[in-house]
Amino acid sequence: MTRDRNHNPRPVPTSNDFDADTLLQSLLLTPEDTTASSATALPASPIVGDQRAVPNKRSDSTSRNGHHGGQPPAPPTKPVADGAEQPDGMSLIEHLLELRRRLILASLGVLVGMIIGLFLVLGPVNLVDFLIRTFAPTDKPYPPIQAVQIAEQFTSYMTVALTIGIILAMPMIVYQLLAFVVPGLTAKERRAIFMALPFVTGFFLLGIAFGWFVMVPTAIHFLIDFGQSELIQAQPTLSDFIRIVMLLLLINGIVFELPVIIYVLALLGVVTAQQLRAYRRYAVLIVTIVAAIITPTGDPINLALLAVPMYVLFEVGIMLAHFVPAHSSGTSAVHK
Repeated sequence: MTRDRNHNPRPVPTSNDFDADTLLQSLLLTPEDTTASSATALPASPIVGDQRAVPNKRSDSTSRNGHHGGQPPAPPTKPVADGAEQPDGMSLIEHLLELRRRLILASLGVLVGMIIGLFLVLGPVNLVDFLIRTFAPTDKPYPPIQAVQIAEQFTSYMTVALTIGIILAMPMIVYQLLAFVVPGLTAKERRAIFMALPFVTGFFLLGIAFGWFVMVPTAIHFLIDFGQSELIQAQPTLSDFIRIVMLLLLINGIVFELPVIIYVLALLGVVTAQQLRAYRRYAVLIVTIVAAIITPTGDPINLALLAVPMYVLFEVGIMLAHFVPAHSSGTSAVHK
């Protein structure tokens, strides 16, 4: 029986076509799309040899989803820039706004304290006269302090009122600083830091007391009585006298915060008591340099009066660092 010569046999897909289409579909289709495409595909071609017919219709997932693979498009990546999301969930702009809010609240505390200071300066207490009678030598036949410039009395009175405002608002200032920092700490570290807040106020007042009873009288009398020449009349100006007294009081109050600062740094895992003990020799040099920089008079007597308490406070800070729990290491200090 002869075969019809006009009959055209069914074309058999070549190995090249089979490999290309199979590779393309295996790369683009997920297992779910493969199941869907098998239900909507046209009848497969008969098997020729060891090759299977390839469906000639792709999954409709491309037309339904608008892209290959049926997966949703990845969201665009935001660059880390101004306003970009930071690891702690707040943007840089939000951090700056929070810092501004904390600074405004601290400034309001200073303003309230300054109003109280104005009452103490201009009211019946007359704090400026009290400062002059306490620290300036009054055994001379002439007034111990003089005002040379026109606005000197006004600026000096405002300086005293502002200093009183800062002293009274110091708990508020420290609280706002901690409120800005502690959101990145654990709950236990927050409780420990806020428990240290009364010690911040206590050490600050202790420094003010040390400056009032020890450092300021010693500094003023040493500087005014230095030389004792009959041809020189020591009569400081009001602005210079008030500046020296207020700076010495504030510097002593801030320096006496050193033990609390060391304790907080040890609590955050920045330093340890062992590290601080190992750097005692360097601490002596650093304390001397810092005391020489922040001493407003620059004389060796006041430098020693400030450097010796600073080193003693450093040793007190080492003692406080021993009470830090062992789990408060550097890993807990990193912002979450």
